[in-house]
Amino acid sequence: MWITKIRLQNIRSFEDETIELSKGINVLVGPNNSGKSTIAYTALLVQGGFEFNSSYIRQGADESNVEIHLEDAKEYFKYDQLTEKLTVKLGITKTSSSFEAIREGGSGISIKPIESKEPANFIYPYLSKRKVAGFSEDVRAQFALAVTGNLQNLYAKVDRLSNPGMPANSSYVDACKGILGFVVTCSSSSSGKKACYIVDNFRNITLDNMGEGVASVLGLLVDLCVADNKLFVIEEPENDIHPKALKELLKLVVEKSRDNQFIITTHSNIVTRFLGAESGTKIFKVDMEFKEKVPTSKIEEIENDPEPRQSLLAHLGYELIDLDLWEAWLFLEESSAEKIIREYLIPWFVPSLQAKLRTFSARSVDEVESKFDDFNTLFSYLNLQPTYKNKAWVIVDDGTKEKEIVRKLRVNYSVSGWGEDHFQQFDKHDFESYYPEEFKDKAGEILSITDRKEKRNKKKALLGEVETWIKGNTEKAKSAFADSATEVVDKLKLIEGQLS
Repeated sequence: MWITKIRLQNIRSFEDETIELSKGINVLVGPNNSGKSTIAYTALLVQGGFEFNSSYIRQGADESNVEIHLEDAKEYFKYDQLTEKLTVKLGITKTSSSFEAIREGGSGISIKPIESKEPANFIYPYLSKRKVAGFSEDVRAQFALAVTGNLQNLYAKVDRLSNPGMPANSSYVDACKGILGFVVTCSSSSSGKKACYIVDNFRNITLDNMGEGVASVLGLLVDLCVADNKLFVIEEPENDIHPKALKELLKLVVEKSRDNQFIITTHSNIVTRFLGAESGTKIFKVDMEFKEKVPTSKIEEIENDPEPRQSLLAHLGYELIDLDLWEAWLFLEESSAEKIIREYLIPWFVPSLQAKLRTFSARSVDEVESKFDDFNTLFSYLNLQPTYKNKAWVIVDDGTKEKEIVRKLRVNYSVSGWGEDHFQQFDKHDFESYYPEEFKDKAGEILSITDRKEKRNKKKALLGEVETWIKGNTEKAKSAFADSATEVVDKLKLIEGQLS
């Protein structure tokens, strides 16, 4: 089952607005108090444990109405006379409320909300008020299967998934390692069990002694790992989580969206860019204005075109260069290589690239893959694949680690139409090896240093010396680099030829 459409009439700040949802991921973006949470909470009304009351009636109105349009509904509402398409209607007045289902064709039937207990539940709520003062140590089945809007029964859910015999155990373990960096399991306590990280046979670190962010993320992981044909209503997944871990969590959301529906509210450009890059994702901007002094919310679906999507990122504080000024991009491993290529080799030897090619330093080999993935995600989000595909190059230094990164990039991107020659290596392990003869001995000494911090500082100082030398001997420097950096210049000329 999935929600196709929600209509809100006189609900809080909504006068009469309709939102048509994707079967996969739906992202709601907007300022605080604009109405995002109202939409999210409205979706919860088809499941027991969540209800509106007269306080939700819009100022100046006598009653409110919510329509939730469902498809493939018979699985969750066990009535023979129901059709696959169903509209759940909720009406609220200042003294009463009503709940009914309208079948396809218009006839109504009295039904009960879906049970808030696995596996009969339809919705997993992951709300902004999910934190609790304490966790229950009771891990009996009724706690493990209960679906609530908070984390009180988290220990029971972790205990269930910690069993290697559970089909979802392997995906849970992988998710813990990828997102948290360690696996959370359960251990006996004085009154039941506690979720914890096992140190050894006799020691552990319990979840209540970890940062709040761990429990917050874990609460979503345990539900994602068991979900199939469910709806996740998630408020601000970016809270209490490091950006790198957030991206790993979003990867899991994308994976699970193949079989589940998501309604996600956010203030994060990372969440918006990452999920918005996924085919089929719908992004909605929720804004509020004042109509006769009454707060009034509007819902706008953001088109899958560069300008409105770029505008939305700017609204979230993400600064973008004018992307149309650049025809191509070159990703390099180190900042020294990026600076020499951008400021000297391109102007001297391939000047036509100056207005076309933007160079970018990942700053370390470990960041190359993730930075290029971020680049790809951004442009997928902006729907600019035809503009940039096969107009970006990654060139890293020589080395075994670098070779593996190039191999992975080729494998991952060739399936979507990228040429393998867009992911390359230089013949030398350090870009300083391409400096002119005047700096050969000093570069050799620096490259032999084993302390990483000292080596980094020495390389930075050497770059400064090379730049000073260039400014005082420009023609000599140009001639010297023509000999020492022939391979680098040749690669730039190949890029120039492909762009032409």
